[in-house]
Amino acid sequence: MSSSKHWFIQSGPELGNQFTEDTQLQAILSRLIPEKTLNEITPDLTRLGERVLGDILQFGREAEEQPPQLRHHDVWGNRIDQIQVSHGWKELNRISAEEGLVSIPFEKQQGPYSRLYQMSKLYLFGPSCAVYTCPLSMTDGAARLIEVFGDQQQKEKYLNRLTSRDPQTFWTSGQWMTERTGGSDVGGSETTAEWISGNEYALKGYKYFTSAITSNMAVTLARVVDADPVKRGLSCFIIETQREGGLNHMNVVRLKEKLGTKAVPTAELELHGSRAYLVGPASRGIPVISVVLNITRYHNGVASVAMMRRGIALARDYASKRNAFGESLSKKPLHLETLAALEVRFRGCLQLLSEVALLLGRSECNEANPTQLNLLRVLTPLLKLWAGKESVSVCSEVIEAFGGNGYMEDSFLPVLLRDAQVTAIWEGTTNVLSLDLWKALRGDAYQSYCDEIERKLSQAGDGVTREAEAIKETLGRQKKMYILLSGLPRQAMEGALRLWSFRCGINRLYRCKVTPLSVARVYIAGLLVEHAAWSKKKMDEAAVRRWLIGDLSSELDEMERVAKVQEETRHLALDDGTIRGVFRARY
Repeated sequence: MSSSKHWFIQSGPELGNQFTEDTQLQAILSRLIPEKTLNEITPDLTRLGERVLGDILQFGREAEEQPPQLRHHDVWGNRIDQIQVSHGWKELNRISAEEGLVSIPFEKQQGPYSRLYQMSKLYLFGPSCAVYTCPLSMTDGAARLIEVFGDQQQKEKYLNRLTSRDPQTFWTSGQWMTERTGGSDVGGSETTAEWISGNEYALKGYKYFTSAITSNMAVTLARVVDADPVKRGLSCFIIETQREGGLNHMNVVRLKEKLGTKAVPTAELELHGSRAYLVGPASRGIPVISVVLNITRYHNGVASVAMMRRGIALARDYASKRNAFGESLSKKPLHLETLAALEVRFRGCLQLLSEVALLLGRSECNEANPTQLNLLRVLTPLLKLWAGKESVSVCSEVIEAFGGNGYMEDSFLPVLLRDAQVTAIWEGTTNVLSLDLWKALRGDAYQSYCDEIERKLSQAGDGVTREAEAIKETLGRQKKMYILLSGLPRQAMEGALRLWSFRCGINRLYRCKVTPLSVARVYIAGLLVEHAAWSKKKMDEAAVRRWLIGDLSSELDEMERVAKVQEETRHLALDDGTIRGVFRARY
């Protein structure tokens, strides 16, 4: 029986077109992509910016609400290991093909800017698709691997399918590296490969994490039996999941019960003679499959930044709807302070992501110079490390910005945090990425990193001159520490690398060493300076100053300056440059 009393009902958040209302994405694309190319792709991005709040979001929620199920046996007791996925998951596969989410960088119609175009579409698509971007990332990586190392037959059979826009032809791929012996440490892999004929082998082993197990194929590692003991390194193989109407000599042991990415079918697999095909040189599997790893780390960065953007957009809209103590949250200084800080952290990550996408596109079109190739090797693990860590923190703050309702599952907000958590783990934890970054910085790569930052800082306008000088001082200290670290024993060097530099206050930040997180902070600072010099907007200059604050300093002589910067940058909370369209969708 309903009450005659009309109690207050709180309005929930709404979102507009996710492309046209994203001022930072539009500005970055305008800075990096030639006008003619940008004009060609903008209508498609505008269309997708609205669609991601329509059928794509609907299918994503359906996939979340109906997670995959494993059926081991049929009614007669036959082992079938059938994985059932929702209609929504299947529709997301169709949409992914039609939207060209994998094919764009292989078609190269936008030349070296093709990856930026793909990045933009994945960034819009990702937060609505129940992490269907997971199989897409591995598909992209497998396609690139075959493009680089595959023979002509493999390219005709697999590459054409992996990069097709036809849903009936399109294949997705998995990446089966992790075993019980280790994830990032693949050297101890137990899977063996017994030669049959030509480049066909029979694989036997146990794969502990196989994401998107319903994909049509996968790339995996195994050790060839009876190979020269001196050369018995791991080799890389292509394996189709289906063979002769059933599974390819494999058992699905179980589906994983995960904190997040609930819609993604992740399984443990036992291979008992699975037919597979060698790709790339034998015993050189780790360098071969690293091609996949670099692509999936780039995708991990896209997912991380996209989730931040969706969360902040929701929190910003809600702030204008929720009243507390007589006025809306959008007028509360402390709430604005929180949103402004989140906005600048997001902007820094988007700048770094866009830089990686541009460098990747140039390298794939053979238009990257040696300095740019060095930067790509450094920035790819740096992006994954930094954005993955930031995504978890930002999404947690977003939930807090909604109060109690943010903690409710049917607000569709907790899924952001649960899914964000995997971005700090998948494709290497922070410790693993720290070591990978150190390897990437060796040789002349660190000098390329320094030269590029100095080039960016040389463009600084009058509004950020002081900040540019401070960044240069930090860079100088980094150079000295880099030389010192280079001479340390491995164990001591690893300890130094893991320092949590992002916790420093403004003064202490300038004394930070060559740790991965300080390397990220300084490079992003250079990117923000470069962007502010291009846009000549006060808001972008303010973002530079806000970025350099880091966490609040406890030193009294800094408090006045920190407060001034906070006041100056508070308008970033509401992103005053956003022009709202007529289209609004309830979230």
